[in-house]
Amino acid sequence: SIQHYSLVFFGNLRVSAAWISPTMVDCISPESTQPTKWIVSVSDNGIDLSTFEADFIQFQDPTIHSVSPKFGFSSASNIITLIGDSVHSSDSVKCLFRDVNSDENVVVNG
Repeated sequence: SIQHYSLVFFGNLRVSAAWISPTMVDCISPESTQPTKWIVSVSDNGIDLSTFEADFIQFQDPTIHSVSPKFGFSSASNIITLIGDSVHSSDSVKCLFRDVNSDENVVVNG
């Protein structure tokens, strides 16, 4: 399929983007060394911006300091507590156990 390329603006920064569908654009956010709240808008021609803007909050990568408990039973689900820095509450938080993504019961406190 032919992809129509566009620009997405994160504040005053521009990044290349590709239209995936009439309602979806795919792009890579700019890197940031600190938590940043971007105001995101889209341009089809590099000049005129969309009338709709959205917020995108970019957090620092989390650092895990400890995991508790250190083991669990394979015959049951286990509650695991991770303690670290830059761990943020979100509906999109996932845990990855080797190659298995756990979508169930992920809760972030703090």
